[in-house]
Amino acid sequence: MGEEGSDKWDSDSLTRASGMLNSLQYSSFIVAFVTARKGLQYIKPLTVKLQTVARDIALAHQEIAEVTTCIQHLRSNAEATFFQWFGEAERIATAAGFDVSMPRQCQRQTLRDNHPANNSESYFRASIAIPFLDHLLSELNSRFQHSKLAADVLSLVPETLLQNTVAGFNAIPEGLESLATLWDTDLPDHGSLEAEYNRWISKWRSVQDEAAAEGKEAHLPATAAAALGKCDEQMYPNISTILRQLCTLPVTTSEVERSISRLKTIKTYLRSSTAEDRLNGLALMRIHYDRDVNVSNVVDRFAAKFRTRMMLQATRMLNQ
Repeated sequence: MGEEGSDKWDSDSLTRASGMLNSLQYSSFIVAFVTARKGLQYIKPLTVKLQTVARDIALAHQEIAEVTTCIQHLRSNAEATFFQWFGEAERIATAAGFDVSMPRQCQRQTLRDNHPANNSESYFRASIAIPFLDHLLSELNSRFQHSKLAADVLSLVPETLLQNTVAGFNAIPEGLESLATLWDTDLPDHGSLEAEYNRWISKWRSVQDEAAAEGKEAHLPATAAAALGKCDEQMYPNISTILRQLCTLPVTTSEVERSISRLKTIKTYLRSSTAEDRLNGLALMRIHYDRDVNVSNVVDRFAAKFRTRMMLQATRMLNQ
């Protein structure tokens, strides 16, 4: 810290920088850094994708299951996995001018990890890598704990439907029945859902069989939106209603949180008495700022709604 230019920094910044430099020279810090970076690489694409707009719940469920399976594989093969991670940690430590070493072992220790190990790799695998992977799995299972319910509900999507059913009679999955009970007032005829469900299976099994007879691959809808587009509302009124509801269910709360964030920029302490209609309009304009608005159409509708303002329409026509 005594190098040229250090006098430009205040004492607090120098203290923080010195502490950071000392932390970088700890073996546990380097190993934890590499472990976190390697482990979170599996989750980062999922977290980014789940925050996008109009995510399909069927695809989201599939992506979550794939990531969870990958993390479980890493945990099951922790020894081979951490061998590569530890090698990278050693290279970073060598570049920083020190060797990765495990801390001193104590016979009786209560304030730090005291895992029995013969070498540094075994110690850090037991104290950092395995707990980290276990934590990732625990959080994924906790955050998406309704995966069984989601799987049952998504059984209406034809691509999944034929994988989980057999030819002949099929009982309604428990999760789908629970959801139908919840939406009972929205369904046209809840009592006919079982028959409708089996006719829905028969329909797509026939499509698959016809494609197989012609030597072609059956292109079955893989999302709730695609299934809704192929669903005849008169033949399958209950399934059509459920699929429509599924299409409107958000995968995460990201879109709702974005709306709340936009609302904070509109309704402030200095502008807190805005009427509801005006507030809704301003919020929609702020949220959907990327949409093109035809100003002429807005003026025409405004003038037609309020006859006392017809002069607006006349003025616009004269300007043209």
